[in-house]
Amino acid sequence: PKHPRCRCTLSPVPDPDWSEVEGWDGEKVTPPKEKKKEGPLPTTKDDFERAAEIGNEQKEILVKSEFLKEDEEISDTIIDELKPSEIDALEKYDYSSSDLANYMRGKEYDLDQFADLPDEDELSDLEYIIHRIIFNSDPLPKDLQLYRGVGGVAGKTISKLDVGDVIYDKAFSSFSYRPDQAIFFTNVMRNETEGTIIKIVTTGKESGFVLGSKNGEIILDRETTIKIIKKESIVFSDKKFTVLSGVVEHG
Repeated sequence: PKHPRCRCTLSPVPDPDWSEVEGWDGEKVTPPKEKKKEGPLPTTKDDFERAAEIGNEQKEILVKSEFLKEDEEISDTIIDELKPSEIDALEKYDYSSSDLANYMRGKEYDLDQFADLPDEDELSDLEYIIHRIIFNSDPLPKDLQLYRGVGGVAGKTISKLDVGDVIYDKAFSSFSYRPDQAIFFTNVMRNETEGTIIKIVTTGKESGFVLGSKNGEIILDRETTIKIIKKESIVFSDKKFTVLSGVVEHG
């Protein structure tokens, strides 16, 4: 959710039998002429308060599972075991994730932007270390709601997907347990007119790493594939969003 340049590779697949996952709490989009029937749209304050409540509920799941300490900003289950080189890699990832993502997706990236990422070999090493950290982490707790905000051209492209399609990303996938952060990173609250939110509910099998509780960011491993099982439109603070609920495919 914190990387506006993120892009996904998309491919349609047949729609098998999937049990429905609860959709994200939000008001259905109501055409202007029907507002009187449905009641007024929620206020900005109410929307953000509810989004904050959802985020707090998800953090409580992480804390109860001992995946995250109340006062920590990074996964507690592995941080004490990290080597200095791995901690350094996490710091590099925090500010160079967009370039690393483009490198992993085979797109252009700006090698000159970061003095300490001078060549492809170092980006390759960074990819391997981040993957190793996630792979060695405990699985995320079950029933954790995670959100990813996508804006711009990528958001519009993904919003056209439907139930049965998949979202596949060669790079690491950045989510947040705070829906307000996902919404913020669609840029809708600043200059975009519409945004797309990808929501997943964990099954207890997904590997991930909490990178920071300020944004509630959780990094999923490279090549994550998400099957869309529900599509809906919501209004949040008078702005329209497409919400794609999905499940992570395993195996």
